[in-house]
Amino acid sequence: MAVTVVLDEELAGQLQQQADAVQVSVRDFAIHILEDAVQRPSDSQAWKKINTRRLDLIAQEYSQGLSAQEAQELDALQEVVTKASEPEDWQLLKTLGAFEQRAIPPSGKPHE
Repeated sequence: MAVTVVLDEELAGQLQQQADAVQVSVRDFAIHILEDAVQRPSDSQAWKKINTRRLDLIAQEYSQGLSAQEAQELDALQEVVTKASEPEDWQLLKTLGAFEQRAIPPSGKPHE
């Protein structure tokens, strides 16, 4: 299904800047944002429940192990968390890149 969305100039500019920062097209970046919004748990109570269960399974994995069903559940919950974290991960990678550029000069030798 094709959908057209009209944005005001300010929002369109912000979207363009963020897409440029991660080196993707505005179209791909907008699709990513919309997919994330649809897949991310919107209710904070639901998010807490998901994350609490995920953390419980991680603790159990290291203390007594998981059944096959529990391991599958943990994998699914980890995928939800990964998808929910992607936008923040992009920003963290951008910030890390800026720090790396400051830490290693063009000579390739770290500051002492």
